Amino acid sequence: MASVQSGVGLARIMHGHDAASDFAPDISVVIATRGRPRELAVCLEALEKQSFYDFEIVVVDSAPPEADDINREIAKKFNARYVRVQRSGSSRARNQGAREASGRVVAFTDDDALPEPDWLARIYEVMKDEGVAAVVGKTVSIPSNSEAAMIFQRMGGFVNGGKVRLEITNDTRDWFPLVAFHGLGMLANMAVRHSFFLQEKSEGWSGFDERLGRGSVIHGYDENHALLSLVYEGNKVIYSPEILVRHPGPETVEELRKEIRLNRSASTAFFLLLAVRYPRSWRELAKHVVSKLAKAGERKSQIRELSFSMSERIMDRLRGVGWMLLSCFYNG
Repeated sequence: MASVQSGVGLARIMHGHDAASDFAPDISVVIATRGRPRELAVCLEALEKQSFYDFEIVVVDSAPPEADDINREIAKKFNARYVRVQRSGSSRARNQGAREASGRVVAFTDDDALPEPDWLARIYEVMKDEGVAAVVGKTVSIPSNSEAAMIFQRMGGFVNGGKVRLEITNDTRDWFPLVAFHGLGMLANMAVRHSFFLQEKSEGWSGFDERLGRGSVIHGYDENHALLSLVYEGNKVIYSPEILVRHPGPETVEELRKEIRLNRSASTAFFLLLAVRYPRSWRELAKHVVSKLAKAGERKSQIRELSFSMSERIMDRLRGVGWMLLSCFYNG
C-alpha cells in the first residue's frame, strides 16, 4: 500500500520540477466530486491498491466556497492533488482536472466508484498503442439485495459495450448508433489521451461538452457525446470489458424512478443535439426513433413496478426539449 503512494508522489514531484520533461506520470486519474467525502475516501483507498504505480490523482471539488475543507484533507491524506472549481457541472470539473493533469493519459472515475486493482494497468496496456484516442471499460453494480437493485439489473444495469472487446473507428459498420444510442460505457471507467485536452476547439475534440453531464444544462450523455465526437473526427476508441470498475446502483425504487425520468429527458435533449450537430445522421436518428417506438411495450413491462404515467412520460420529453433549447444559449 505504501509503495503505491510513493509512486504517485514521485510522479507529481517530478512533474512539478519540470512540466515539459519526460518524467511526467504515465496516467493521471481525475475524480470529480461534490459533497461526498465518505465515498471519496473509499474510492481513493481503492486507487491506493492499484498494481500500477506510475500515476497521480487529481481531485476536483465543485462544492461551494463556503463548504468545509474535508475533501481537501482527504485528498491530502492520499497524496492527491486537490482542485476546487467555482461552478458545478461534472463535465466542467473533468475538463479542469484534465487541464491540471500531467499524465500522458487521463483516466476518469467517479467519487463513489471502486476501480479493480488492475484497472490502471489494463488501461496502460491499451493506451500503449499510440493510435488509440480513448478506452472505456465495463462498469458493474456493487452487489445489493434491495428491490431497486434487482429492478435495475433486470433493466440491464449500467451501460457497457458487452462481453467482447471492441475497436471502433468511423469505418466500423453501424458505429454511430452503437456509440450514440447503445453506449460503450460510463465516465466512471474511461481514459482519454491527454493531448486532446490541450487542443483548441478549432483543432478538433478538446474536452467534454460542458452542456452535458450532471450539474449542467443537459443531465447526462456526456460520455456518449465524447466518444461519438472522437470517433466522428477519425479517432480510434477501444471498449475493453476486462477494464473493470464497480459502482453503486440506485438505493431505493424512488431514486431509480427519478434517474429513469432524468435519463428520459436527457436522451431527448441529446437526440435533438445530434440532429443539429450531425445533420447527415438523420437516417440513423429516424431508425432510432422507430426502434424506440417498437420496443415501448416491452420496456413498459420491464419496469412495471415504477408505474410511469403517460403524463409523466410526456413531461419528461418536454423537459428534454427545454434542456436542449437552454443549451443553445449556454456560454460556459
